[in-house]
Amino acid sequence: MNMTDVGWYGPLATVAVGFLGACIAGYSIFTQRAIARKRAAIDVFLKTETDEKMIKAWAAFVEGVVALKDNSEDLSDFAETVCYRNIRSYLNIHELIAVGISTGVFDEEVCFAYWSQVLVKACDAASAVIQYARSFDGQKDSYSDLVKLRDKWSKRLNCR
Repeated sequence: MNMTDVGWYGPLATVAVGFLGACIAGYSIFTQRAIARKRAAIDVFLKTETDEKMIKAWAAFVEGVVALKDNSEDLSDFAETVCYRNIRSYLNIHELIAVGISTGVFDEEVCFAYWSQVLVKACDAASAVIQYARSFDGQKDSYSDLVKLRDKWSKRLNCR
C-alpha cells in the first residue's frame, strides 16, 4: 500500500472531525439552554416565595376567592371590586408563567414539579373570573395559555 492509495483518508478524516466537533458544539448549546431554562424557572419561583409583594398578592388572591364565592352569581358587580382586581393580578402571574412554559423560556418539568398544584388550584378557585374576563369582545383569548396549561397539568396530577 503506497501513499497515493490512502491519500483520500485525510479529507475524509477532516470532514469526520469537523462533523464530530459540530455535534459536540450543538449538544453543548442544547445542554446550556436546558440549564438556563431550569434556572429561569427556579429564579421565578424563588421570587414568588420570598418577595414580600408576591406574598401579599397571594394573600389578596385568597381573600378575593373567598369574596368571589359569595358573589359568584353576578360577576358584573364583583368585577368593580378590589377583590376582583386582586384575583386578576394573581392570575396574571400564573398566565406569565404559562406563557414562559409555552414559549420555552421556562423548563416545564421544573415548573410542574414545583408549581402544578398551586396553578391548578388557583385556576379552579378563580374559574368564574377567568370565564368572565373571557366573555368580552376581543378578550376570548385571555388566560388562554393558563387554561391550556391548567388542563394539561390537571390530567397529569390526576394520573399519579
